[in-house]
Amino acid sequence: MNDTHNDAENLVDTAMSYLLNDQQEDAIKLLREALQIDPDNVNALLNLGIALNEIGDYEEADRIFSELVNLDAEDPDLYVYWADVLTSLGRYADAADSLKQSLAIDQDDAITWALLGTVLALMGKEDEAKAAEKKAAELEEQFHQHGPK
Repeated sequence: MNDTHNDAENLVDTAMSYLLNDQQEDAIKLLREALQIDPDNVNALLNLGIALNEIGDYEEADRIFSELVNLDAEDPDLYVYWADVLTSLGRYADAADSLKQSLAIDQDDAITWALLGTVLALMGKEDEAKAAEKKAAELEEQFHQHGPK
């Protein structure tokens, strides 16, 4: 790894400490600095999106997550975080699509199925919501009986 990448990662690590201590504004500043050094730093982008969501800057968080999926489309958690932003924006259909994308990558995540059920219920799709919540409960039961896969 080169020094530039290490500098960006050091800033991200420090920003993570700020995030853990509810110092989102300080974390955002450092994450933006890291992205000045390494614009495609997935870890910096992900945490910036999360921090922006936490302070209620949903439009900017949405922009970050839409950029991020072009860099790391195979991270199921990314789509869950993005769905949270989209839900906050009232874009329930987009949030449901994001959660479905996460489930296309990891179909055995009970929490994501439960979140999908919640979003579908917000959309008034009661039957689909109940099916998603049932799937979440089945996966949770399997986990308690057999442990993680």
